[in-house]
Amino acid sequence: METDAVKAAAMLGRRLKGLPLQKVKRFEFEWRFEFGVNRVLQVRCPWRLLSDGRIAFTDSDDGHQFGLPVPKDGESEAPKIIGESVIQKIVLHEVTGDLSIYFGERAILEVLNMSCGYESWEIGADDVRVIGLGGGDLAIYASANE
Repeated sequence: METDAVKAAAMLGRRLKGLPLQKVKRFEFEWRFEFGVNRVLQVRCPWRLLSDGRIAFTDSDDGHQFGLPVPKDGESEAPKIIGESVIQKIVLHEVTGDLSIYFGERAILEVLNMSCGYESWEIGADDVRVIGLGGGDLAIYASANE
């Protein structure tokens, strides 16, 4: 039996599959990942990018120098890591409320819900919107046509 999380991931996948990451913007308490018009992920919790099976960058790396000539900048690092790869798959983790976006064969954006009370992230694509709620729940909004 297909769960609500699997159904919502499929709906998002139909709207986002094949799209590249167009822009990453950091705000004071939020990150915004743009994949096109009306296709946006807003993140208010920890996130990380995996590349070739390793952690390539996390939100907590932003602004740290790590002995390099200049500090790491998530707005420029994330697009470099993902490169020209496009979204292949969306996974919503029903127990934790985490979100994984797979870009091609080598990059994964993982959004990690870390609260029992706060909304951690929100992704919208046209008439579908999913919110990672506190405690790992998901709020799923979709048009009646879906």
